[in-house]
Amino acid sequence: MGNYNFQKDLERAKECEKKVVEMLQSHPINTDFEFNNDAKYDIKYKCEGNEITLEVKEDLMWEKTGNVAIELQSRGKPSGICTSVADRWCYVLGDEFWFGKPGDIRLFLIQHWDRIRRVKGGDDGTSFMALVKLEDFKEIFTRIPKI
Repeated sequence: MGNYNFQKDLERAKECEKKVVEMLQSHPINTDFEFNNDAKYDIKYKCEGNEITLEVKEDLMWEKTGNVAIELQSRGKPSGICTSVADRWCYVLGDEFWFGKPGDIRLFLIQHWDRIRRVKGGDDGTSFMALVKLEDFKEIFTRIPKI
């Protein structure tokens, strides 16, 4: 997340999750919100009666770099998009909320692997991430506005 202090990063992540719930609550079709504290997903809610699990990510460098980082590994083990069981992913980019399906994200990464830059970073350089150009990111994610 940028400052590599686990406690600060966790607090920031929880605030980000709250922002996502506030945005989702602005759409009356979304109800019954629950926060989750394990690695499976961050938020569970109902959309038109259907249960949805959501993984929330925030990229703090996207404006500066023009890329969005998608985590693939942490400490040498698959993580992030490679292990996600959430129904949807939500990236918070500034004041915008972008939603995508993990299967679509994985497929995009596989199909474009040869042109995607991969870097170590986050958590004192122990994470391995794919950097997806913003224009490509917008092809696999959909912006959902707050009403």
